[in-house]
Amino acid sequence: MVSRARDTQRTAVYRAEDRVPWGRWLSTIAEVQAFVDEVVASPHWSRREAPRVVVARDGRGRRHACSNESWFGGEVRLPKWSRSQLIVLHELAHLCVPKGEAAHGPVFAREYIDLVRTFLSPEAADRLEAEFARAGVDVAARRSSDATASDEASNEGSIRGPSRRAASPEVRRILQLVKELRALSEGTDSPHESAAAAAKAQKLLLEHNLTLLEVETLDVPVDPLTEHKQEFGDGKRRIEAWRRMLVHAVAQASLCEWMTNFYGDPGPRTYSFIGRESNVEVAEYSYICLERQVVALAEAERKRRRREGLPVRGYLQSYCEGIVHTIHQRQCVERQRFQQASAKSRALVETRLGEAGRHRAELYPEVRFTTSSYVLSNGSAYAAGQRDGQKVALTHGLKGDGTPQRLIDRTGGR
Repeated sequence: MVSRARDTQRTAVYRAEDRVPWGRWLSTIAEVQAFVDEVVASPHWSRREAPRVVVARDGRGRRHACSNESWFGGEVRLPKWSRSQLIVLHELAHLCVPKGEAAHGPVFAREYIDLVRTFLSPEAADRLEAEFARAGVDVAARRSSDATASDEASNEGSIRGPSRRAASPEVRRILQLVKELRALSEGTDSPHESAAAAAKAQKLLLEHNLTLLEVETLDVPVDPLTEHKQEFGDGKRRIEAWRRMLVHAVAQASLCEWMTNFYGDPGPRTYSFIGRESNVEVAEYSYICLERQVVALAEAERKRRRREGLPVRGYLQSYCEGIVHTIHQRQCVERQRFQQASAKSRALVETRLGEAGRHRAELYPEVRFTTSSYVLSNGSAYAAGQRDGQKVALTHGLKGDGTPQRLIDRTGGR
């Protein structure tokens, strides 16, 4: 077993890093994984003795971000506060350090600077290098292979500038937005909305010096369409109506579509969210949090009625449905407020819901979706549930760029 050298530069590295811009915020693990994949698939990474597969994992419950190697490759674990491009590159730099070297030693510092130069910007790398010098951090000499590759990349960039630049996550995000706006301009029945979406797309192209060719040749998006399936986990053979209603409400609020399996299907009862991966992840998180609150309210109501000698049988189902009705109404108000904020917001909502609907139709071409009427079984229980639904804490909203957000705690260490 090879023992590492003493890690004497750790504190100095952290202090220097805190004076450098952290780059783009990566709000979900899916975004982190996309950024990690971009780094690992690059020629820069291939020149290192580093894992060829790196998995990003949720680090909630940890105070610090960390990285390590396992039998399948490497992994990085990131608490919510640490999900920025700079900190991800910090953890990836650890995977490039040979065994026996100090965790934050000169080799790490060099790898970190070179990763920042390649995947953030030369300006950010120069700033990091300057802060390292100011903090007294020793930095190893640059690899000759990296210097040669950097010169070749610069020459290539002068000839094929736009195509090379399109690999940047920020440029890919702009291209994806332009693509969505163009789809909206071609798909809407409103001439006004069509013209507004087309004008916004053209403005973005001009502002960022992009071309329609780059939009049309945009490869697999960073935020792919997907379906995530989960078990209800309540042990019941039938899916309770209020749970199905909650799946629908959460899906609509998170710009997704949804699906449940059918009575008679083998195996456990399941539900799934369908749409862009970032939206689907937030839908899953929201459903779990909201379901837990509904169950807690129902349990409190059951105990209260039993104490008072009131009947419980047939009451709680309608009570839970009333709670979910109020949750859905509150989420609809939240989404409407977001849509009215700007033409961009409205376009993104319509585009995401349209994509999710088409993807669900592709996944389940044999299923027909219809709207059925609702039969209220206990009006007083339903009304009580509607009232208590105001107590439920909604777990997310929509940010100004159209992506779901969670409550993010940016405090902590690493």
